[in-house]
Amino acid sequence: MNIEQRIQQLRKEKGLSQEQLADQLHISRQAVSKWESGQSLPDIEKIVALSEYFGVTTDYLLKGKDEPNHTVQIQNNEKISKEVNILGTFLLAVGLLCIFANWYENQSMKDVLAGFIIQAVGVAAYFVGKIVSNVKLSNIWLWCNGMMLAFVPLSLLVGIFVDYPTPYPISLFGLISFSVLYPLVGFGLYIALKKYEK
Repeated sequence: MNIEQRIQQLRKEKGLSQEQLADQLHISRQAVSKWESGQSLPDIEKIVALSEYFGVTTDYLLKGKDEPNHTVQIQNNEKISKEVNILGTFLLAVGLLCIFANWYENQSMKDVLAGFIIQAVGVAAYFVGKIVSNVKLSNIWLWCNGMMLAFVPLSLLVGIFVDYPTPYPISLFGLISFSVLYPLVGFGLYIALKKYEK
């Protein structure tokens, strides 16, 4: 593997486009493209900047000396990120079920708060997963998370305008309104998460 392949591999491992890497190094996208196609080589300052940004040695970039710790660290980060994202989705679902159960049992918004807290921890887990590693989630995963996040806030909002705010629709008109808006709001959250994934 030569220097251009190592630069490209490191960029892809971090989930960056050529333009995003260029922005980080304050250079043009064309410069990164030329490095990766072998048309030119980065100067010493850029080699140092690349090594600092990717957390590798300049020896690795220039000579390709193996850095098994670097590869192992990336794999560990990806594994942790996936596990944290699974936990986040699980907490979103558990929080949603807690909200439904507590409302059904007590009919009090105060009792629903525990479910919201669990869901907030689930959302935090998603962002922690993104910070640990830039693993991209599948479209279905993002869609499910978006739909679980949208359900209760939208139901409460519809309830305010239709009859009474509840975590799930209770009247026919509320159910119809909710059924029309829910896919739209869920899709909006999915799009927002998709943009954040890039």
